[in-house]
Amino acid sequence: MMFIIRSFERPPPTSAVVKVVRRTPAIIPQGAGKTDYFCVGQGEDIAALSAEGWEIVELHDGWYEDGTGGGVAISGHGKYWEVRDTPFTVKESGGSAEEAGGTAVSIGASYLFHRYHHHRLEHWTSILHASLATGGAIRNYCLKTAQPSIGP
Repeated sequence: MMFIIRSFERPPPTSAVVKVVRRTPAIIPQGAGKTDYFCVGQGEDIAALSAEGWEIVELHDGWYEDGTGGGVAISGHGKYWEVRDTPFTVKESGGSAEEAGGTAVSIGASYLFHRYHHHRLEHWTSILHASLATGGAIRNYCLKTAQPSIGP
């Protein structure tokens, strides 16, 4: 699972596995002068860091820019993640790539459409992705469940 450790000057402890570092965006309340450390760990790691007094930010699905043209694509509320050099080139990923791949491509395309003011295409990318995901869920629901055979 990926999460953010937000800190003023001190880096996170060595127990935290840091994947990406960025300046905290100015839009974040009380974020001026802070640094975001995108870290990977389990629920126990997050709880331990929080108990030590670190500011932990849970990630939601979306695109988090790193300030250099790349960033982190998140899906499954931090469960699936991809570190990217650009919105379309994956440098490293975590979680199930099959499940996260389609979401990450959709997020990257939506970001680029938004960035270059093609808002209709951004809108339709989201609609298409939601429709395909819903269709897949319906298909999975309709699959016949394998029943174990019971011997005499």
